[in-house]
Amino acid sequence: MFGAIKKIILWRYERGTWQYDLLCLFIIAFIFLTPNEWFRKSDRAATKPMVVVVKASDIDRSQVEKGIRDLIGVSDVQIVSVKERKDASGTELLEVEVRSKVEKK
Repeated sequence: MFGAIKKIILWRYERGTWQYDLLCLFIIAFIFLTPNEWFRKSDRAATKPMVVVVKASDIDRSQVEKGIRDLIGVSDVQIVSVKERKDASGTELLEVEVRSKVEKK
């Protein structure tokens, strides 16, 4: 039994034998019968959100999402978080974490 498994893994069968033909048939069946969903990324939530830092004076705080969309040029974004901070010179900044919206089927 172990010898047969070793031959399959190492592809030790000669062309024209029934074992070789069977291995080729399994490969072709896998290619054509495997569902597409197995190879699609179903959720991008595991990806790290993009962080955009803008001056607080450059963006209207009531419409942060629209302002960020216009700034980065991506139409479907989701704001994950908005943090206010100051840089070394004392300028107020907004640190906005952005993620592309994920459509679930």
